[in-house]
Amino acid sequence: MDLSKISILLLCTSIVFMNCFSDRRVSNHYNAEMKVLISLIENPVPFSVTPSSSTIPENRVYANLEWQDSGYELKENLKFQLSATGSWYMTASTPIPPEGTSTNPALFSIDYRLNKNFLHGQLLCRNSNSRSEIFSLGWTTPAVSGRLECQINDTHLTNNSGFLKIILNYE
Repeated sequence: MDLSKISILLLCTSIVFMNCFSDRRVSNHYNAEMKVLISLIENPVPFSVTPSSSTIPENRVYANLEWQDSGYELKENLKFQLSATGSWYMTASTPIPPEGTSTNPALFSIDYRLNKNFLHGQLLCRNSNSRSEIFSLGWTTPAVSGRLECQINDTHLTNNSGFLKIILNYE
């Protein structure tokens, strides 16, 4: 069951409860709905949710989370190439690639970029031991060892969805 189905389930539950309490009666129709809802609660269908940043599988970076540990170790003075596959979404239903977009997807043209030197929705990364240096796709040589942390270039994360799978290759 995906998150949209869970949202619908919660909405239906709310409507059922509101109708039950507003009418002060529970009809057979509501009883049937409640039985379905209770069976889903008692026998939940497995579904995937956005994991916490400490448990990101397959080196994924989620669009709705702040700086996330990618699962990669960076080695001091060892050049690496960062690439990514997939796309994620900001406000609209248009997929945004890892490279970002020059078109602002935000309503009313509000600029929600975390870093104005990069495109809207672009994959941003940093070294956990040198957080002021932001970089993106391509070749980079870290000055110090640390963990690779990544985030979408956006400050309004709650309306984002999707993820990128990142790949790190050493020279």
